[in-house]
Amino acid sequence: MSHLGLGDLLLDPRRALYLKSLQALVISDLHDALALGDFKELRRMLSQVDELVEKFKPKSIILLGDLDHTNLVASICRRWGKTCTLFFVTENAKEEVVEIVEFHNAEIHKDLVWGKYRFVSKIPNSNNGFAIDFPFTTISSLGSSSEFGVRVGKAFAGMKLSLFLKGMGLFILPSFNPNALWYSVLGEEHQHFARFDAFAVGHQRVLPMGKVLDLEGVDEVSTNRYLMVKRTLNMVRKASIIQEKKHD
Repeated sequence: MSHLGLGDLLLDPRRALYLKSLQALVISDLHDALALGDFKELRRMLSQVDELVEKFKPKSIILLGDLDHTNLVASICRRWGKTCTLFFVTENAKEEVVEIVEFHNAEIHKDLVWGKYRFVSKIPNSNNGFAIDFPFTTISSLGSSSEFGVRVGKAFAGMKLSLFLKGMGLFILPSFNPNALWYSVLGEEHQHFARFDAFAVGHQRVLPMGKVLDLEGVDEVSTNRYLMVKRTLNMVRKASIIQEKKHD
């Protein structure tokens, strides 16, 4: 799978973010995803996280979202805590969950400030929609196993695509939970995100979709825009391959 680079940020189609400066992998709602109970789906998600760790080789993993089950928290610590430092970022952690995290030498925070970033498990609210904590860039999930997305046109049977959103001082991740609540970013109640850049989660790559305010339609993105982005990415990939062969 191909990630999309935005300076220090690497966006992966497995719904994860890698920060080069911190050597940290960031995932939203991993705990809720692993709590689904479907064995086949569970194996797929565990494999995806393993692939992300193998690909980026992070020194740290930052997990945003709710923590309800001590056994799941312990399993996460045992599986990835041996090779990476784990940071759990959640608003309301039970005392027994905190004890499990600390027992495995991991850390738990309501919000985490590290370098030029601030990590929270839910978009910080203000009277104007959301709060920005300059000079930090806030990295957040939408909260409560939910995510923003956009609906692709009729040729794709109204398929929903999850989104990464990047704005001034705020970056929002899609949920790792396949059953996350899905909200169209084009709704009037989300007009605060109109000037954010949208990046759709494709099957093998992350697709730049432009500004939210430029997305066509009230509830769906035109098929032509989706295909245009896909063709552009394919052309860039082919040009890169040709250039590599010339150097060989």
